[in-house]
This record gives sequence, C-alpha cells and structure tokens, in this order.
Amino acid sequence: MKPRKPLSRRTVLGAIAGATLLPGLSPQARAQAYPTKPIRLVVAFGTGSGNDLIARELARHMSEILGQSVVVENRAGGGGSVGTDVVAKAAPDGYTIGLGTSSQLVMNVGLYKNLPFDVERDLRSIGLVAHTPLVLVASAAMPKTLKELIAHAKANPGKITYGSGGPGSISHVVGEAFARAADIQLLHVPYKGNGPALVDLS
Repeated sequence: MKPRKPLSRRTVLGAIAGATLLPGLSPQARAQAYPTKPIRLVVAFGTGSGNDLIARELARHMSEILGQSVVVENRAGGGGSVGTDVVAKAAPDGYTIGLGTSSQLVMNVGLYKNLPFDVERDLRSIGLVAHTPLVLVASAAMPKTLKELIAHAKANPGKITYGSGGPGSISHVVGEAFARAADIQLLHVPYKGNGPALVDLS
C-alpha cells in the first residue's frame, strides 16, 4: 500500500478559501473577518476511519493557519448520508463544512431513493483533499493470498464475512463487485465506518 501523501499547504488554503465563498453567505458575512469562532468539520464516518484520520490532519493544518479551532465531528450512518445531511442543513456561513467521499456524494444518489438532501442543490465542492487507496485485508488466520482466499470462499459459500464502512459505502460496493468478479458468496457486515471493522478483524 502506498503511504498517503501529506496535505499540502495549497490544499489546506484552498479548503479555507472555499469555505469563505460558500453560496448563501450574505455580503455582510463575507465582509467580516473570518473565522471569528470555531469551525465544525463534519466527517460522515466513525472515529478511526480513514476519512476521520484525514479530517483530523486537515483540521490541524487549518487551525494553525487560521488561528481558530477546527473541530472534527463524526456523524456516521447511512453510508455517509447522515453526516452529509448535517452539512446540507447547516447555516451557509462557512462554520460547518464537511469532508465528503465519492460514496456519500456520488454513489448514494444512485443507491437511495429518498435522500434528505440534494447534492447539487444543497452542497458545493471546495476542493480535493486526498486520494485514498482501497486495500483488502484479512485476519492472520485466513489464507495468505487472494487466490487462496477465493478458493476458501468457494469451498465455504456464504460463510466468509467482510466488513464495510456501512451500507452503500465504497467498501461495501467494492466488496460486492469483488465477490461477483470472483464468483463467490460473501456475507456483508456493515459498520459505522471502516475503523470499527478493522478492530473486529484483529
């Protein structure tokens, strides 16, 4: 697995600039010094997830540059929809921003019929923060190679479980795609983020 690249100053400054230009801000609000109070950074997945770790690093950099606290708030559930809804319904004043993923901002639109928010209407993209890899990991007691894992799953249909960050999350969709491509039956176990899934795996 490639190590995640550290956040660049340009990325952090872009996120800060974007937060000050959110649609709906009144001219008076834009004219005021920003920020004058702590900023809430909503993560739609649980503590310890990859998104949470990225958000905490982003919050640290933003706090240093802005001289104001940036507080990470985890609002897990619904494959990221719960946290996304919190951001969508927040006052458009630049003090509530969210760290979004492709699963919650793109895939959920196709997976769920009645989302409580409209991605195009209620949210605005500020900038790209990170690229993260997807990695298949298993208990040390499991087969050591992908080929062996597939053979084991075929010999035990429906008995091998895999955890995901929640229904509709990227890890869920990719897990199902992997099972289909390998022609195996896996049992999906949803979690409120990938962090808790890794804890149970160990």
